[in-house]
Amino acid sequence: MVTEITWFIWYNIFPAFFRLSFGTPGGRDFSVSLIKGVISISKKIDSVVSALENKVDDIEEKVDDNPDTLTDDEINLLLEQTPDSWSGRRDREVMIFMLHTGCRVSEVVGLRWGQVDFEDRRIDISPSKFWGERRLVVSKEYASRLKAWRDVARGDKWVFSNARGGDLSARYVREFLDTYSLRAGLDDARVNPHLFRHTFAERFFLETENLQKLQLVLGHKDIKTTAEFYLHVLSDEQRTRVTTTIDIDLAHFEKRLPNMTMSPGNNPPSD
Repeated sequence: MVTEITWFIWYNIFPAFFRLSFGTPGGRDFSVSLIKGVISISKKIDSVVSALENKVDDIEEKVDDNPDTLTDDEINLLLEQTPDSWSGRRDREVMIFMLHTGCRVSEVVGLRWGQVDFEDRRIDISPSKFWGERRLVVSKEYASRLKAWRDVARGDKWVFSNARGGDLSARYVREFLDTYSLRAGLDDARVNPHLFRHTFAERFFLETENLQKLQLVLGHKDIKTTAEFYLHVLSDEQRTRVTTTIDIDLAHFEKRLPNMTMSPGNNPPSD
């Protein structure tokens, strides 16, 4: 992740030092060392910024005791604010992706095309944590939309890149959400990436009424976290139907077993 600080070092401070040192005795060796040093510093800065952005993800998720969500009208209002340009379409696709998957913003900006399987409509999410890796299967309609975005995306690495094909920062996503929310007449302090995640989660839970599925799709480590955030969205009647189990189909597994000829009801001989 290339931060604004890193770009400032590369395009402002580094060239000045390079010009000054190149004409001096031993200047070339110094310049080589300087390049190596700038690369090392850049990597460290990017690593720290990435860690801080992920920490913001955690904080946003934990502070919402009663998470707010977007209405249908608010979603459409935000989408309508995106300009008629490549970057505007990219911003629109980012918002739609968050609503379709419930991913954290760090997972969105870190998503690579190699994690997307269009044939099976699968998206493999690799979070920056020690847990939460998951495989999401999206609808045919959304897979087609994402494939259409692939045709115009820049670069072949990041699903949502900047105009040069490089990676986006989570900070940029938060900034464009601020911009579009103000244009739409919404509270920019309220509209953040986690609002999209909560919107997805509430609608998914209302549809499935399955707490464990919601835990898995959100990548929560503990199902208690999922219950704390989302059980309140259900009515008392719906809560009686909530399940925390997932059906596991063993039918296809049976072909791996030997052909056991003993018929049902035949008891083995006694000793």
